[in-house]
Amino acid sequence: MAPRSFSRRAVGESTPARLVLVGTALAFLALFVALPVAAVFVQAFDHGVAAYFAAIREPDALAAIRLTLLTAAIAVPLNTVFGVAAAWLMSRYDFPGRNLLVTLVDLPFSVSPVISGLIFILVFGAQGVLGGVLTQLGVKVVFAVPGIVLATTFVTFPFVAREVLPLMESQGSAPEEAALTLGASGWRTFFKVTLPRIRSGLLYGVVLCNARAMGEFGAVSVVSGHIRGETNAASSRGDSLQRISLHSGLRGRLAADAASAGDAGGASSVRRSGRASMSVVVDGLCRRFQRGGPPAVGNVSFSAPDGAITTLLGPSGSGKTTVLRIVAGLEVPDAGSVCVDGRDCTRVPVRERRVGFVFQGYALFPHMSVRENVAFGLEARRVARGETRRRVDELLSLVQLGEFGDRRPSQLSGGQQQRIAFARALATEPRVLLLDEPFGALDARVRVELREWLLRLHEKTHLTTLLVTHDQDEAPEVSQHVVVMHEGRVQQAGAPQELYDRPATPFVASFLGGASALQGRVEGGRAAVAGLHLAVPAGARDGDSFRVFVRPRDVRIAPTTGPSRATNGLVERLLRIGGMARLDVRLPSGEAVAVEVSQIELERLDVHEGEQVNVDLAAAKVFLEDYEI
Repeated sequence: MAPRSFSRRAVGESTPARLVLVGTALAFLALFVALPVAAVFVQAFDHGVAAYFAAIREPDALAAIRLTLLTAAIAVPLNTVFGVAAAWLMSRYDFPGRNLLVTLVDLPFSVSPVISGLIFILVFGAQGVLGGVLTQLGVKVVFAVPGIVLATTFVTFPFVAREVLPLMESQGSAPEEAALTLGASGWRTFFKVTLPRIRSGLLYGVVLCNARAMGEFGAVSVVSGHIRGETNAASSRGDSLQRISLHSGLRGRLAADAASAGDAGGASSVRRSGRASMSVVVDGLCRRFQRGGPPAVGNVSFSAPDGAITTLLGPSGSGKTTVLRIVAGLEVPDAGSVCVDGRDCTRVPVRERRVGFVFQGYALFPHMSVRENVAFGLEARRVARGETRRRVDELLSLVQLGEFGDRRPSQLSGGQQQRIAFARALATEPRVLLLDEPFGALDARVRVELREWLLRLHEKTHLTTLLVTHDQDEAPEVSQHVVVMHEGRVQQAGAPQELYDRPATPFVASFLGGASALQGRVEGGRAAVAGLHLAVPAGARDGDSFRVFVRPRDVRIAPTTGPSRATNGLVERLLRIGGMARLDVRLPSGEAVAVEVSQIELERLDVHEGEQVNVDLAAAKVFLEDYEI
């Protein structure tokens, strides 16, 4: 943590300015908080302590206190339940009428309490809309306890919802989703994961709600009728009891630490022996997030072989994570099916699918220790305590973090947190392991180390795995099967080398290896491009337009005395990167291609910027303009 002096210089405030700011804040608090509170106590004890206690022992005063406590005891729990439920609904779901619900929650803030009381009289009074019906039923609301409770509940119900909602929105839903994939029920997820993360906001909301319930005057004054001993609450009495100002000392805010806690972003239990075939078959998946909008996933079908790592590869926005979440049960498809081991799991609840999910942001439970994180799924499935302890020890040893069991996730590095996320996902012995960009948030060196660690882990577990990534180097390194996606559709699926050598679509050809794209036309049954003639797909006719894709490592260059089948090009830029060199070469057609060679090869060629070279594009892939899958 940086010293305070560095923090002050970074902000750029001088010492006098800081003193002025602090002094202004203290003066404001003294004038508007400390002084009024002190005045309340001075007035309350103006006639001595004995007179004060004698006043609160009067029958009317005791009745007012009892009514106030009763009202708060009813209104606060009701608004706590409503506030948490409303905040959950508004932060976790997007539904028609959401904005209306937000407006209704804020309504008591924009309506005068006195007006609220008058509305209750117009609705529940003897001459009100429901007055006749209530009179026939012998129910009295206005000028009775029910009216006071209703008015107090109305004016206090925004407090809990408005304190909890920002916390839930800022923390996201990943930890709750992780708990569900581990087999936790909805209630267990709420009490073990959600509630600890929002407890500070919830406590502050309850305190404010209680303070307002005990101190509410406007609405209560209208609906109570001021019947002494019956409907006179403490806040509406005009004697010394009112001077106590039960809620004036509650102006100081509690520290909202939950948000920072939420940010703080060969073992026998996972061995292969006895495990049945667990292939994953996805058929015709479709998913739209907006009615009438473009599909995030459109007619996606592929098979993930048993015991292999299958990678969903594509650029951002191609639908990879959506497919993974549908397989996990965290999203429901509009159409299509997901089968695991031959069983249709499309409508099976997420907690019953027995999948392990490793989230991109880890989604560890920040309020739990490393050991408690790993044990969470086992406890949710009611595994015996001794077996849970043994399995947690094995998994921590498997991920090489046995000595970190008592630490919190915030005390670990990014790579260590990711390994704990793996251990937690493996603890429940899932049938399928799902990895959503597991190395995306790590630096290059840690990514390489964790990829190697994942391969060693897979050699021990042979667990069917689906991995999402946009990294073209990562996919062939860790996968036995690759599914390339683009704009919500599968472009090609197969072994990594097959996709690299025989791309089926222009997108696959351009995406894998960062290929350069060139334009040309068919002439005499050959593809004429940049002075070269290449083979074309079957069925091509003279005059047809085509695109040529050639990867930097597939381009061959040589001095201009090279073979005649090459065309000339001008080296416009040469950049040395470690043991490799990258050249930008301009062709006679005006188009440019990127070339990658080793430093040793570059020295042998003796090529420099501004020189002419022969360029060989024999390894280029040709696609007609109207080519489709």
